Amino acid sequence: MSASSRVIQFWSGQVITADGQNSQSFATGRYNTAEVYLEVTAKGGTTPTLDLDVETSPDNSSWFKDSDITQINDPTVTFNAPVHTVNEVGKFLRVGLPTGAVSSGASFTINGWLVLKST
Repeated sequence: MSASSRVIQFWSGQVITADGQNSQSFATGRYNTAEVYLEVTAKGGTTPTLDLDVETSPDNSSWFKDSDITQINDPTVTFNAPVHTVNEVGKFLRVGLPTGAVSSGASFTINGWLVLKST
């Protein structure tokens, strides 16, 4: 990583079985873009799918959906390229699970990283 980027692990072995689970929030500092990387280490259910929201906040209290990552279908591998890029991030950033994010009967164990960058 160059001096103009920062790697943050937002989930480490996170078990996801239902909507509404958010990562902790992170101050973005001087960085203005973020890339989201995922690694699914275990999954359950028939053809599981997963949706994620990237949320920003000016005050780490009121959260607003910036963008979404939809229909990651039956994930089985590490994404070596970012699954999503967010441009012009807010002061704080987190990744969350919207209503309907996890398909019925599905479960996942996930590692996730944000790579914050200055452009």
